[in-house]
Amino acid sequence: MEEIGCVPAGEDGTYFQTIKMVGMTAKEGTSKLAFKVKDFQLTGKFGDDYVHSMDPVSCGDEFASLDNLDLVFVGHGVSAPELEWDDFKGEELTGKVLLVIVNQPQVEPFP
Repeated sequence: MEEIGCVPAGEDGTYFQTIKMVGMTAKEGTSKLAFKVKDFQLTGKFGDDYVHSMDPVSCGDEFASLDNLDLVFVGHGVSAPELEWDDFKGEELTGKVLLVIVNQPQVEPFP
């Protein structure tokens, strides 16, 4: 940092600053996800078939129900106009549940 002209603004005149990290961990066996359309139901296994955001539910409940919401598959969730790649394709996604493939695409330019 010093080589490129940055002035230390961290603790004790250094480039470092201590920050508190917050983490959340899913409890194995308690997370459930199922999709039901009419008489067909698909239930996945956490970690093998799906993962989900670990953001806390804002109302303080320990679970969230996504009943009767629209589900939109958005591939890898990549929006990169410079690569002519847009998994969202101008969709209106407000109030919808997004189903996203985890990890990056296995094609160029993604290593």
